[in-house]
Amino acid sequence: MPAESRHEQIAAYVAARLAEITVTAGCWYTIQRVGRTIEPRLHHWEEALDLGIDCFAIVFPGDDEPAIARSTESLTKQMDIGIVVSRRSIIDRKASVGPDEPRLFPDSSGDALPLQWTVKNRLIKDVKDKLSIDLTFGGLVTELLVPDHENRQYTVDGWDCVHIPVIAIYHHPRRVS
Repeated sequence: MPAESRHEQIAAYVAARLAEITVTAGCWYTIQRVGRTIEPRLHHWEEALDLGIDCFAIVFPGDDEPAIARSTESLTKQMDIGIVVSRRSIIDRKASVGPDEPRLFPDSSGDALPLQWTVKNRLIKDVKDKLSIDLTFGGLVTELLVPDHENRQYTVDGWDCVHIPVIAIYHHPRRVS
């Protein structure tokens, strides 16, 4: 069987690392399923809800980038990957003034659930920590970038979501004609 393309190998590596995010591995949350698609769509969240999934990740391709450097032996290429991690929102009704408005100063019982902002920050940390274990992705890439300033946080129909862009830089050998 022929070898998969470098892009396919990198995407599979990312999906495999995300599947290792578990509470038992020292992470904040457990990602129950990892899916790959061309573009996240609303029906993916509906499917997860139907399956009883509380936390999942979607891996999808980013923009196709041209070669960023050329030499006689290789091309240096960039692969953009998008990751969306979603966790079912849990609103602590006791500490809320409304369905999505936690109190600024909850009671001191200590059992209040984390803010959505905290949940999203923890999801980002789990992903970054897992991807940082091997910054070469087993030798597939020469550099991995996970820009802090580009993470987007949002809510989709009761899901706390984070979009984490990943940039993988790799060398691709040039074919000799």
